Amino acid sequence: MTIAGHGQGSGDGQGDGQGNGQGQAPGPGQTAGLVCAHHHLYSSLARGMPPPPAVPTDFLGILENVWWRLDSALDLEMIEWSAKLGALEALEAGC
Repeated sequence: MTIAGHGQGSGDGQGDGQGNGQGQAPGPGQTAGLVCAHHHLYSSLARGMPPPPAVPTDFLGILENVWWRLDSALDLEMIEWSAKLGALEALEAGC
């Protein structure tokens, strides 16, 4: 559904007044869903990782001590399963 107006009788002549059709919002006080589908799927495997050898203090430290360590440990099968896990969790969350 595309919301082209708002409220009852948005003036576009479409919809049935029950929120069915273009131009009608789902109901009072409701908004269209806002979803951020941005995800780094391979990071699904980061849960349960041991802590970095030193606490990172900047972005480069995070890359070096967390993400690049994970990158170097992954093979293609692990990347595939990580992506599948991330996609399944997104579906379960309604994304």
